[in-house]
Amino acid sequence: MNDLWYNTYELSLNQQYKFEQAGWRLSLTCPLNLYTQTLDDQITKNKNKYTRLLVTPSFTVNYEWRDWSGNINASYYKNVGDPGSIYSGYIMNNYRTFQRSYVEHLSETSRFTTSASVGYRSALTATFFRINGNYGRTRDNQIYGYEYRGATSVVHAIDKKNIYR
Repeated sequence: MNDLWYNTYELSLNQQYKFEQAGWRLSLTCPLNLYTQTLDDQITKNKNKYTRLLVTPSFTVNYEWRDWSGNINASYYKNVGDPGSIYSGYIMNNYRTFQRSYVEHLSETSRFTTSASVGYRSALTATFFRINGNYGRTRDNQIYGYEYRGATSVVHAIDKKNIYR
C-alpha cells in the first residue's frame, strides 16, 4: 500500500534577445523556472520539500550569404522528475508488472546539446546539400533496472549518477 501526498508549484520567467543584420541572425533565450515541490509519505511519515531554480538557456547563430547558409546552436536543459517516483513499497502497473523505488530524492535530468550545419542551395544549377553535426550529453541522478520473476517484472529505481553521450 502507498499513500503519497504532494504539491507542485512553478514560477517561470522567460527572456529572449534577437539580433538581425546583414545576413546574421542571433538569438539568446534564457528562461528561469522556480520549481517547488512538497512531498508527504503517509506510510513512512517522511516529509520533504524540494526547491530548484532551473535555468535552461539556448543560443542560436544563423548566417546566410548568397547560396550558402550556416547554423550553430547550443542549449542546456534541466528537468525535475515526477513526484510519483518517490514512494515506499510497490506499485502494481498492471497484473504482471510491479514497480519499486529505492530513492529518497527526485530524479533530475540535465542535458546539453550542440549542433552545427553548413548548407548550399542553388536553384539555377539544381544543387542542394547540407552537412550537419550534433553532440549531446545527458546526466541523470537515478538508474532503473528490471528484474524478471517468471511472468512478472519488477522495475527498480536506485539513486546513482550516470552520463549518456
